[in-house]
Amino acid sequence: MAMAKEGSTGGRRTWRWRMAKVGLASGASAAVGMAVRDPDGWQRRACRTVRVAYQAARDYRRTWKQAEAGGSTCGGDVWCATYADMHVRQADRLLQLAQKNGGLYAKIAQFVAARSNVGFPDVYGKKLQQMQDKAVPKPYAAVQHVLEQDMGKPTLQRAFQQIEETPIAAASIAQVHKAQLMDGRCVAVKVQYPQIKKQFMADLFLLETIHAMSRCMLPKLDLKWLLDDFRESCKQELDFRKEQANAKALHGIMKGAKGIHVPVVLDDLSSARVIVMEYVEGWRIDDRTSMKANGVKERDVSRLLANAYGKMMFAGGTVHCDPHAGNLLVRKDAKGGAQLVFLDHGLYVKLPTQLRKEYASLWVALKNKSNKNLQLATEKLGVPADLLRFHPLLFEGDPPAQHRAWQTIPRQQRKDMDDWISSRMDGQGQLAADAMRFLTSLPREIVYLHRAQAIVASLDRELVGRGKGENARLDVYFKHAMAATG
Repeated sequence: MAMAKEGSTGGRRTWRWRMAKVGLASGASAAVGMAVRDPDGWQRRACRTVRVAYQAARDYRRTWKQAEAGGSTCGGDVWCATYADMHVRQADRLLQLAQKNGGLYAKIAQFVAARSNVGFPDVYGKKLQQMQDKAVPKPYAAVQHVLEQDMGKPTLQRAFQQIEETPIAAASIAQVHKAQLMDGRCVAVKVQYPQIKKQFMADLFLLETIHAMSRCMLPKLDLKWLLDDFRESCKQELDFRKEQANAKALHGIMKGAKGIHVPVVLDDLSSARVIVMEYVEGWRIDDRTSMKANGVKERDVSRLLANAYGKMMFAGGTVHCDPHAGNLLVRKDAKGGAQLVFLDHGLYVKLPTQLRKEYASLWVALKNKSNKNLQLATEKLGVPADLLRFHPLLFEGDPPAQHRAWQTIPRQQRKDMDDWISSRMDGQGQLAADAMRFLTSLPREIVYLHRAQAIVASLDRELVGRGKGENARLDVYFKHAMAATG
């Protein structure tokens, strides 16, 4: 059999592709081996994942060859504009895989969508943002076993008058049941699915194996940072004791804050897999029809949201990083005023004191429209000195804040930044490479804040529209930031 000359480009590619095929097969075998001991669909998920990975690899190889034949200088740079159509196909494949596999795949699709401006072309965010963390509820008998294991049957019988068997919500990790305590209080009981931790770890192992082998083919496609970040996020969300601690911390930060409510957690009935907390009813923050019908003004809700995040980011240092509409309820308080309720405390970030103050300094510099101070604050966040001109990227996803940051920089640099934001696929230019290096140099905590702020800005725009209403949110942030640095 003829062999490619050692050291040649063709030889290296042939070796990489052979290793990749072996790796995909090995990863599938390992995942199936882990799945054999549990019948909960692991083998089907593993097979779908390996099939999609192989299709993606073939698509990339075919696009690469076509680009080379056409005289492209992109080489193996997957972010080059030549690969734009391929990324659309890959995003469609990932969306379909997440929809079919559910569970961890739904969460990682959301994770990627939220980070499409940090390491991914925009098309992934646009496609994968369709994913919602919803799941088909499991029979009550399945979660009842978890309740009995963690609480014990005697405690379960003494504490609850009844637990409704039909859940009021179901997601990838757990489902929530409404219940009534013996003293008459209504509570929400969030119960983790049995074996979910084991299932998540097996699925994540497969994804990490596929990624490791994909580096043989695509050496410039390094997504280890994403998988490491996702693994850490899963560890947080799978341990409900951390969620209980987060809820308590937020309750403390919001103590005395008018119009903000954090449901009380019942520690004596909660565990690593079960949370029992005060049951709260209200309207989703994006349900403007219900708010209007009940006399709640969107402007008031916007002000509450801004004040809550101002206190979290600049005063408390403990920040709820999953503020999607399903986790924020609106209701009327005892006096008839608007009240914002925070649910689901699984994904939080804690800012060390120094980092919190440096982040506050960034917003003070933004308030003062000082390019010099914005660059100084950006440098203190760990960004290399040669990349400080990219400071508007710190506000991406928050249009009024980013617009304000753009206005502080010299006109030519502003044009360069605007060109990159528009193209987003210019993998050949130094500008795109530098911008990517800027984003990946940020502390993990700032990346999480970046994501949360983009979601808050989107919700705020839905509530009050563009322009003056959005700027009111920034004014609230500025007030809290100045207090933190004063």
